[in-house]
Amino acid sequence: MGGLAAYLAKKSPLVAAAGTAVGAALGGWIGSAMDNRRCSLYKIAQANNLKLTSATITPEKLGQSAQPGQTSNGGQDKTAIGLDVQLQNKDDEFVPGTAEITPAGQQYLTQIAQQYSPGEMLKSAGPNVTPQAAQSVQARKVLIVAHAEQTNDPARAAELSDRRAKAVAELFARAGVPTANIYYQGAGDALPVASNADAAGRAANNRVEFVDVPSDADLGRYLQLRTVNANLFAEVEPPAASQRAPVSRRHRHIRRGQPASAAEATANPQASSPRAASAVTPATETADGWGYDFG
Repeated sequence: MGGLAAYLAKKSPLVAAAGTAVGAALGGWIGSAMDNRRCSLYKIAQANNLKLTSATITPEKLGQSAQPGQTSNGGQDKTAIGLDVQLQNKDDEFVPGTAEITPAGQQYLTQIAQQYSPGEMLKSAGPNVTPQAAQSVQARKVLIVAHAEQTNDPARAAELSDRRAKAVAELFARAGVPTANIYYQGAGDALPVASNADAAGRAANNRVEFVDVPSDADLGRYLQLRTVNANLFAEVEPPAASQRAPVSRRHRHIRRGQPASAAEATANPQASSPRAASAVTPATETADGWGYDFG
């Protein structure tokens, strides 16, 4: 939308002002949608006794310039454009040692996935959804990352987390999220949020993460700017040389379906429901660097 406003500015100051107003209105709608989704996710977590945390993603966090009318102290853009949600795995979420989601896990993960479907987001916006808002919702990207605790077998942790991320990604597709917008990663033990030195920390590190942003470019910047806190790694027995190579560390894409147009999404929010994803292809390396390697 900022690009549209810049283009209109070359045509007419009055039209440029209108473009800026449209961008601000759309930004406000997205921020409201983020608030509604966060509230719904916490209700789901409370009802299912889940440990869930969330943080907003702003243009500032992605290293982007502020848009007109959206600045705060120092000219930084604090507008929420996405959410980073961390869900700690329950003991009964996956069958131990596998990527099979249990019936209990299927139930609450489906409830969570539905919050990311265009139909649900458009419904929460009310009856007067603008074409710009419908198009924005239809294009949103969601990255699903499965994490594991640190062990002396990082290759195994990476491989299992990759399969678990894929299983959750396929569940999101069945729940109505367009397959063209779904990506997944198996991060293994590379991105801990707590020390692996005790049971509580290991439990916190076994988690599934949901990141949603407006575009592929935003996703690429998010991945590039993500950092690792090396102080959280515990001392473990060094793995054998054959185990040290990263396994399935790049984020992958669910095979593309046929997402609905913005007009179809407005008329029928469920029109974008994709076929159940059954295959994946490696992500393509781009100038944005969104084929991120954990290393």
